[in-house]
Amino acid sequence: MEMLNFLKRWFKPRPGPQMVGDALVQRMLRSLKVTSLDELTCEDTFALLDQFVELVACGEDAGRLMPLVKQHLDLCGECYEEYEVLKQILVAANKPHPKL
Repeated sequence: MEMLNFLKRWFKPRPGPQMVGDALVQRMLRSLKVTSLDELTCEDTFALLDQFVELVACGEDAGRLMPLVKQHLDLCGECYEEYEVLKQILVAANKPHPKL
């Protein structure tokens, strides 16, 4: 709660359009709470994404085996979208094709 009050004071409304609401402050606090020193960048995550998706496709606990990739996907919407697309491609490629 102390941090919330600090951030509210720091981002107190000033004249102009840059007002920050409680919802944004709460979101920033949640992001700070899950931030660690061992984080991957989007570039790092993208380089490992194929391995992560293959683990998921094989039924492995990819989040346990590659926790930094999982953490990044949980926080980054853009990388998560890439993950979902890659997963869909892998699933589609492994589906049996109907015989003609």
